[in-house]
Amino acid sequence: MKHAPALLALCAPTTNSYKRLVPGFEAPVNIAYSEANRTASVRIPNNYTSSPKAKRIEFRCPDPSSNPYLAFSSILMAGLDGVKNNIDPGQPTDINIYEAPADILEKNSFYSRIPCRSTRST
Repeated sequence: MKHAPALLALCAPTTNSYKRLVPGFEAPVNIAYSEANRTASVRIPNNYTSSPKAKRIEFRCPDPSSNPYLAFSSILMAGLDGVKNNIDPGQPTDINIYEAPADILEKNSFYSRIPCRSTRST
């Protein structure tokens, strides 16, 4: 999650990629992780298998216009950097970030936003 803004250079490479990164659409705009929350940029679902060895991680920001080889390799390297440097991702969030009150967002680490159309200066 530390590298999420930088990953967008490869995962959302066009102007139209950023047009879909607005609050309320399917693509997440808040840097957060969760087990079941689709409003978080990273999901680690745990309900599709009972095996603790079978896990998957979803980075939900890539756009279909991205090069899948570059996007996947950059996401993989960001994840490996987090493991190598013991980067603490914080606590997972299970609230709907789009509908959360501003005071809850401000006191939590997931308030930071992915640089998107609604957060860029004009």
